[in-house]
Amino acid sequence: MLKRYILILITTVLIVIFAVQNVEKINIKLWVFDLHASLSLIIILTFAVGAIITILFTFWEIRSRNVQIKKLEKRLKEQPEIETFGSAPESEPTDPET
Repeated sequence: MLKRYILILITTVLIVIFAVQNVEKINIKLWVFDLHASLSLIIILTFAVGAIITILFTFWEIRSRNVQIKKLEKRLKEQPEIETFGSAPESEPTDPET
């Protein structure tokens, strides 16, 4: 838990240093929008939007794989017992001395 707090602290310090060093204002034109903001704010917001989009797609992929796994598990339970490769057949043990 301490490692996590240290990592968060280091990341926060790096973001603050980045923001302080990139305070110049820039113009951004996107279609009909004209935005005048600091470079650091634009880069941080762009990164945040990219991270959110990545997280959403990752959760969607994980969810679809979990649904597929549940379907396959259900099909596997519905099928009769199949002898798997490498498994010993179920029979009574033989006595080697007889």
